[in-house]
Amino acid sequence: MPITASDLVRDIKGLVTVPDVYIRINRLIDDPQSSLTDIAKAVSQDPSFTLRLLRVANSSLFGFSSSVTSVAKAVSIIGTAQIRSLALAMSVAKSFAGLPNELVSMENFWRHSLFCALIARRLAKETRRYVVYGRAVA
Repeated sequence: MPITASDLVRDIKGLVTVPDVYIRINRLIDDPQSSLTDIAKAVSQDPSFTLRLLRVANSSLFGFSSSVTSVAKAVSIIGTAQIRSLALAMSVAKSFAGLPNELVSMENFWRHSLFCALIARRLAKETRRYVVYGRAVA
């Protein structure tokens, strides 16, 4: 018999928490006293996030002729807003990693999330209100 959403909720031992690396990065990005070096140090504490960040920095999206090998350079190239988004995306993906695909299709989840984001952006533009990391800006 396939596992159901009710089975998952009943067997849950606790709420899914956001990884420490995301919390540290988020706090540092919000802190005007922190530097890109501080953010790079926080990123470096998580090997899988470091690897993902370096892959993004070396992707064709940025088109550098030489390889980006330092986390500090990758942080400066990619930018803090994108690093925050990447850290959050990795956290969410880890949270869903153990769920069976027939229960929660990751493809459908990401498609739904993307559509929600696009609709939210459109609504913000239509109402001339923008939300920048939790703060409304007129």
